Parts: sequence; structure tokens; C-alpha cells
Amino acid sequence: MSLSASPQCEEIKATVVRHGETLRRTKEEINELNRLIQRLTAEIENAKCQAGQPGPPLRNSKLGATTAGQGRAAGRGDPQ
Repeated sequence: MSLSASPQCEEIKATVVRHGETLRRTKEEINELNRLIQRLTAEIENAKCQAGQPGPPLRNSKLGATTAGQGRAAGRGDPQ
């Protein structure tokens, strides 16, 4: 292996490390957002129960699904 390949190899290694760190941070952010979604979904369900009558389902304008569970299925592409 020639000496000129070594700096190139080091640059590739550094890029791999950076991408690995970025991937780890992205996974952490996704996990945090999933926890937030679960918490908000539970709060919505509790608010519905405390209100007495369920009333019409709340609609999510982006997904076109209710927040009571169909929104999660729509996000996964599952049939409703």
C-alpha cells in the first residue's frame, strides 16, 4: 500500500465515524418523538374520558385520520 493512500483512508474513516454519530443522534430523536406521541395520545384519551361524552373524533388534517388510534395505523400504512 502506498503512503498516499493512508490520508485517503483516514478521511474515509473520519467520514464513517461522523455518519455513525449522526445516525445515533437521529435514532435518539426518533425515539424521543415516539415517546412524545405516546404521551400526547394518552393525554388525549384521558381528556376524552374526563369529558364524559366522546363526541366526534378529532381529525388530523395531514393524515386525515382520527387521533384515537387510526392515526398510528395510517402512519404505518396499515389498512384502516
